[in-house]
Amino acid sequence: MRILHRFGRAARKSVGRCCGCTVAVAFALCTPHAVFGAGQIVAVGSTYGETQPDAAEEDRPLILIGSEDGWQRVDAGGVVAGSLMGLSADPSGRIWAFGASASSPLLLSSHDGTSWTDTSAPLARVAPDQVPVAIAFQTDLVGWIATRGLLAGGGPQLFRTEDAGRTWVPVEHTGSKHVFGTYALRIPQGDRDVVELVVSNPDSVSVRTVSKDGVRVETIASAHEMRAWAFVSVADTWWMFGRKDGCAARNESCVEEVGGAVQVDFPAIRRVDAKRAALDRLIDAPTWTDIRAGHFFDTQIGIAGGQSVGSNRRRAVLLRTTDGGASWERGVLPDTVAAGGGIAAVVLTNAQEGWAAFNYGSRPGTVLLRTTDGGQHWTETSGGFALGRLRALLASGD
Repeated sequence: MRILHRFGRAARKSVGRCCGCTVAVAFALCTPHAVFGAGQIVAVGSTYGETQPDAAEEDRPLILIGSEDGWQRVDAGGVVAGSLMGLSADPSGRIWAFGASASSPLLLSSHDGTSWTDTSAPLARVAPDQVPVAIAFQTDLVGWIATRGLLAGGGPQLFRTEDAGRTWVPVEHTGSKHVFGTYALRIPQGDRDVVELVVSNPDSVSVRTVSKDGVRVETIASAHEMRAWAFVSVADTWWMFGRKDGCAARNESCVEEVGGAVQVDFPAIRRVDAKRAALDRLIDAPTWTDIRAGHFFDTQIGIAGGQSVGSNRRRAVLLRTTDGGASWERGVLPDTVAAGGGIAAVVLTNAQEGWAAFNYGSRPGTVLLRTTDGGQHWTETSGGFALGRLRALLASGD
């Protein structure tokens, strides 16, 4: 999303603690802590062809729980259809998992991610043709959810709950109606009457605030010629991960002849600070690269990942920063997974240790990579799923 968060009790005391998000469905929310154990990871995605490998089969939810000691698959609350694209957590430590297709569920884990409940019905009653794409909670009871429609012209819509998701009330507002948008939510510090909504269309990104009654809508930042796939909220700053190109409206990486010159995609990491000034950052990555995921451990240390698609060949790319995102340098990946796919999700559990989800491009299959030196080098682990694709990671605190 990616979709990615880091939680720790220290986050309650320091603005240096942050949260992040990734993947095509994105969200952002800083939370005080998660209930599950230190160093533990929740990973979500989908499987394909699990029961009938040679026949067409609908995606099935995939949830993995793991750490450096190993990984295990857990039941998705009895839900057997749909894919999961995002993860979030509320101040009480409950974990939310959601998808972005008609059959995808809205799942809730009240404990440690090992057991889940399908909570799709309350939202479906008020938004039957909408799917959740971002969640942010202010308190244990009060939260927001952004949805998009299944057909063109159907999103984003906002809904608000004051009873921990048992009921959702629509918040009417004026916003983008692009069905392919990527969205994120966060609660501004010190203001519980508004939510910040980030919308990325194929050729622009905007940040706007929406009041709880929907009457006040204010665009506070915008950027053109950029497609963002993931967002990270660090203190009072938004980080946006994606690409800049001259043919973004086609929603694909491409080359165009413009006045006799070749115009190509190039990776983009953009910082929108407290003054709402948008700044592009220096990236050490191939020109044809989509940055699909990002995460910060604190205000200085972060990682990002994606794929290079030049010359019709996909190669995974992982980046790291130690200077607050002023510059990004490439990490070293194992040869076994460097080619043939890309990075869909990343997360840091501390300043040195982190995880990345590598998905193969032309076939199902996902591999979990691990770093113990802050993203300089990555190794393949036993985690992953042969018939799956992981889309989001969430980590416990220290």
